Parts: sequence; structure tokens; C-alpha cells
Amino acid sequence: MPESQPESYTFRVNAELLAPGQIPVHESTSLAPVRDSSVENDDFGVPALVHLVLEDGMTLRLAYGSSVRVQAPARRCGARGSG
Repeated sequence: MPESQPESYTFRVNAELLAPGQIPVHESTSLAPVRDSSVENDDFGVPALVHLVLEDGMTLRLAYGSSVRVQAPARRCGARGSG
């Protein structure tokens, strides 16, 4: 009996490294893909807050350095990596 493969999986990335097109996951819900991001410094000039704008217009504020789960498609059976 073949094992069922998930359609997607999640991995963690630091909030400041989120890139356009990545899909953040909150609890068990996938949000819209990231459209844009920016970093706000605190009063001492240290990166403190990451502002995300999602493709559906929703905005998120995340602490700089915090980890965020991101959705990724599962590899297809027989798919090979590059390298």
C-alpha cells in the first residue's frame, strides 16, 4: 500500500528573511503570499519590527528575529534536487 504524500509542508524562517511569494502559516491556517516587507528600527537604531503586506492586503507586524512558519509545496515522487 503506497504511503500518502502531503501536498505541502512548512519550514521556519526568520521574519526579516521572508520574501515576496512566500506563504506564512499562522497556527494551522495558510495566509496569503507576501507581497512586500520592510524593517523598522527601534529608537536606538536596531532592527526591531518587520512589517509585511500580503497579497490580499492584510498587514502583519512581527518581531525582528522571530521565526515564522512558511508553507512550501511537497516534492513530487521521483523529483530530484539540483546538485
